[in-house]
Amino acid sequence: MSEGSHAPYGQHLVFSWRPVNTPDKGYVIFAGYCDDLTYSWISDIEITISCSGSGEQKVRSRAVNAYGIQINYE
Repeated sequence: MSEGSHAPYGQHLVFSWRPVNTPDKGYVIFAGYCDDLTYSWISDIEITISCSGSGEQKVRSRAVNAYGIQINYE
């Protein structure tokens, strides 16, 4: 991961029409520094993301809606 990304050397969740190797090839819906990053599809149009860990800056970027999909955070 490059130093210019949403969360350099952190975790990213990306929406893309095909598999990607780097977040720049898709739409970043979450970027941060998590001890445990999990996600769960609630339905075809809703996803929930959970980022556990310590530190005020653990979440760096997050979307609330992408491609008509609602994105929730716990």
